[in-house]
Amino acid sequence: MSLPVRMTERWRKKVWEFLGITSLGGILTAILTWPFVARLSVFYQDSGDYPTNGWILWYNQWAIKTGRIFHQTDYFNATQFHPFPYSLAYADHLFLPSLIFSPLYWLTHQFIFSVNFFAFLTLILSFLSSYYVIHYFVPNKPASLLGAAIYTFNPQTLFVFPDYLNLMNKYFLPPTFLFAYCYFKNPGWKNAMFFSLFFTLNALSSIYFLVLASIFLPLFFLPFLIQKLVQKNYNYFLSFFKYSLLGILFLPLLLYFNSPYLSFTKKEGIVRNLDLQSFYSARLIDWFLPDPDSLLYHRLAEKVQRIKAVKSSFPNADHVLFLNVIPWLLAGIGIFMGIKILRRNQRDTSLSLFFCSWMIILCVSFILALGPYFLGWNHNYGSIKLPFYYLYKFSPILDGMRTPTRFQYVFYLPFSVFAAYGAASLFDHKKKASFSVFMVLLALLILENYTVKSYASTSSILMELTDSKKRQLSFLSGETTFHLPVFWPDLFKNSIYLNWSTQTGESTLNGYSGYIPEDWKALVKGMDDDLNEDAIKQLKALGIRFIILHKDLMKERYKALLEKHGSLYKELAFYEDDKNLILKLRDEVLPIQKCSFYNDIAQEGFAFFAIDGLPSYFQATLRNTKDCYLCSAGKDRYWPVTLTLSNERYPSFLRLPILILPHQKISAVGFIRRIKTEWNTVNDAQIKLTQPLSP
Repeated sequence: MSLPVRMTERWRKKVWEFLGITSLGGILTAILTWPFVARLSVFYQDSGDYPTNGWILWYNQWAIKTGRIFHQTDYFNATQFHPFPYSLAYADHLFLPSLIFSPLYWLTHQFIFSVNFFAFLTLILSFLSSYYVIHYFVPNKPASLLGAAIYTFNPQTLFVFPDYLNLMNKYFLPPTFLFAYCYFKNPGWKNAMFFSLFFTLNALSSIYFLVLASIFLPLFFLPFLIQKLVQKNYNYFLSFFKYSLLGILFLPLLLYFNSPYLSFTKKEGIVRNLDLQSFYSARLIDWFLPDPDSLLYHRLAEKVQRIKAVKSSFPNADHVLFLNVIPWLLAGIGIFMGIKILRRNQRDTSLSLFFCSWMIILCVSFILALGPYFLGWNHNYGSIKLPFYYLYKFSPILDGMRTPTRFQYVFYLPFSVFAAYGAASLFDHKKKASFSVFMVLLALLILENYTVKSYASTSSILMELTDSKKRQLSFLSGETTFHLPVFWPDLFKNSIYLNWSTQTGESTLNGYSGYIPEDWKALVKGMDDDLNEDAIKQLKALGIRFIILHKDLMKERYKALLEKHGSLYKELAFYEDDKNLILKLRDEVLPIQKCSFYNDIAQEGFAFFAIDGLPSYFQATLRNTKDCYLCSAGKDRYWPVTLTLSNERYPSFLRLPILILPHQKISAVGFIRRIKTEWNTVNDAQIKLTQPLSP
């Protein structure tokens, strides 16, 4: 047989293997998320994280199609929370997932189906990638399939599927660590290229996984570092540094999609405080909390829920850390066998590096999931500081992380590798019955992960916007809008308007995300209370062109508003049907004047604030001296200033409210450095010094 024929046969086998693994991943996904696959065209939600992530996918495909994505500022000033800057940075940009979603949407023109099918694909992709990575370390196909099933389908993932769609994009996390391992072991151009590529792909899949990889890759490198230092192999470090320069090729792409997050957090002073992070940290009891919808463990989940100390409207979303029994047993066997073999082959450096690297990731991810303080078995508060506390205090990498329990996504990497290693040991011990053992273990994994969910909800707002209704509302495309009611205080329900905007193509003041500006809340709450003349003038000042009143959502409140402001609404009315009244804000009705920051805004006071004796932020008291409105849209929200104190100069930004009303007196804040304390940093800080604002 000639060489080309042998190569063709080899590739044919690889293609069939790939198709077989993909098919198995699809079957497992269909079983473990049933009846999700049967409702791909109808299941959806009008509130929460799922429609928010769906809107981000839609926004990205629109930005790609229109070319907006190539203009960083315009791209990150997204079409929700208009006209707030950096509004896309309030959540995950989901750029790379959008490259998968966009062709689906362009081909089908079915928004719900495209989002759901993409969610379905994320689990198949995770199964595929984790299989090939695990198979590299554990060259046993049945064992690798079990390991991939453990990584992909576990209580933490399936409990939040598909709501936390951003966290489903974990498929590039395993190959990132695989090629990191290859590169750390043997620095070279090829390994450096693959490592840099997959690090970038992982970074562009989810901000969370970028943060996780950035934390754990240095720890993963630690055994290699120690070994080379002990061996005094300095040529290794020269090679490592030389080939690492290849990563510079990917740096512009990483900066393009991630530098706005750095600018946003610096200018807004956004830092998750330790009190919030403690709430979302793991208690030991969380590791015994299964998915409440688990077919096998729902009674255990009920018992654990009854004794849990932490109460919230979402009591389990970030606290389901149960690992199931079979994975625990397999991983335990794998670790035991690894230690046993390591003792027999102490000079096998390759085995030592493999075992030590993954054990570090396993142990540290468990410890970091416990958060900044040890909360014990089941407590709300703790005083014993853990490694997360010091990492948070001295590194900016955790500034935006709210939920330490999500370190378990990294925990599952070594856990699934060791579980596969344990399964391989069983297969070696029972060679004649290995297929039967594999089928039994796979069936048990399916049984342990099977949950009873209906996926019955659908989007009333998307059902309302039929093709004929969208044609009637085509005038909203490219316009700026505001929707009522604002669901106060249940702001997550505002995702319903993101669903609406995917069909109309409008930019809207409404929105929902992981971060919501405080001045946005104050602004829309006042308008939600009473949409009167003053509120409409404020909307005009913000550049809003249309107000959409949803009669069916407002119910009795709509009638009350008509009784108070019926004549004004009649004058502004532009479109009406049985469910909606749309007002158009024309220039001739309720005219307003706009301010100039330099000419109309007066400074009436200024103060430095210090924390731990260091200047940390400042506050300027400003007053609008005229009968005009100042909208601080886009870059105008941040005014560059240079502060001088004891001959020290501090360049910074003064963050203005999004809207300053006529003759209004306000306080504007700017940040000099990162502020990290246990509680509300700005309110708890004490005034230590005062200094006039320097020009």
